[in-house]
Amino acid sequence: EQAKDILCKDDELWLRPDLAILSKCDTLVVFKQVGWDCSDGLDREMEQTKKQRKPIFFIEDKYTLNDIFVLVQKINTYMNEGVIDG
Repeated sequence: EQAKDILCKDDELWLRPDLAILSKCDTLVVFKQVGWDCSDGLDREMEQTKKQRKPIFFIEDKYTLNDIFVLVQKINTYMNEGVIDG
């Protein structure tokens, strides 16, 4: 609970550079780690992503880095095949 409180206080610190980077990304991938669900910054990132009609993917924290790597490869394949817009 303490870690969640600390993480949720720093939204504004990260938001401006995150939104700038996000505007150049093809998709948003949300890793559901501690505090993800209380982040106003993430809410704003998702709002921007939706406005830009870009896909959002959610990853549960039970997955390994290898699982995430495989997901990113699949996303790239889908984008290259035109299954999702990028």
